[in-house]
Amino acid sequence: MESGNLNTFRLIKTSEFHPHYDLRLYIRKYVFRINTRKILHNILIAPLQNGYYEIYLHYNNSEVVAHFLFGDEKCSNTVVGFFSPGLHPVIRPIVYEDTAKWASITLTFAGLKRLLAIQGRELFNKVIHLHDVFGYPAKQLQQHLYYAPDDYKRKRILDRFFLKRLTNCTLQKESKLILLDNYLSRVKGKVTVKSMASRVCMSYRSLERLFNDDVGINFRDYLKMHRLNKAMKLMSDKNKVEYSSIIYLYGYYDQSHFIKEFSNLTGYTPKHFLELSKGSFYLDRAYIIRDKRFYAIPETDSVNLA
Repeated sequence: MESGNLNTFRLIKTSEFHPHYDLRLYIRKYVFRINTRKILHNILIAPLQNGYYEIYLHYNNSEVVAHFLFGDEKCSNTVVGFFSPGLHPVIRPIVYEDTAKWASITLTFAGLKRLLAIQGRELFNKVIHLHDVFGYPAKQLQQHLYYAPDDYKRKRILDRFFLKRLTNCTLQKESKLILLDNYLSRVKGKVTVKSMASRVCMSYRSLERLFNDDVGINFRDYLKMHRLNKAMKLMSDKNKVEYSSIIYLYGYYDQSHFIKEFSNLTGYTPKHFLELSKGSFYLDRAYIIRDKRFYAIPETDSVNLA
């Protein structure tokens, strides 16, 4: 039976920092977390996509087992991107000590390319381990974070690590990625392909190539994910589904259109999602705690729209 009790997440101590000024076009934020009660150990968590690239660094004796449909993978310093509906892994934290300590680094579109030299398409439907990108320095980074006396010192360690990865040259298309990222972060209401293309001064075809290659997902699929995440945040704040507000704010045609798109992307109807999550929205992402490892995305025609 699935559980919607996400008080688990509220018990985790978190601290959030902005990166060094020179990194702010490439890194959105650092978040440090500590679980002092071993409350996450060996439970199955289904995270829903939020439209961001993220690095997860476990810097003491803990890790996450990511359960994919095609197999399991252990992760302790991992870069995570976007997944097709139904392919996002269910995760199972493993805590070997009394506490788990880890950091998340949220990257911008330009940051993935500039700091990690990775195109979004290389990350689609999979995770990449940081040691495969940086080699031994990634292991050293984990050790330095472990021995740091507090989160502010850890923030400084991450700043130094990523500042060394900055080059003096501007990468091709970087300015377009920065404009696109800023627009999507700040825009309110409905976002269209036309408005995006106009904002970054690109043609439809050029924008399509930019998303497919550098962001790593079809731009129409990204827009669905982007507005769905905003809708879930609104639902979480209200702890109920306000169909009229969601349709008006985010450009769905009607209630049936919203429920169908929500179900296709998450595997749940909006009401079922709220029942399971209790409206919890932890650090820019919705989570559901599960007892079963996987769930199937329902066929469109079989979704109960009531």
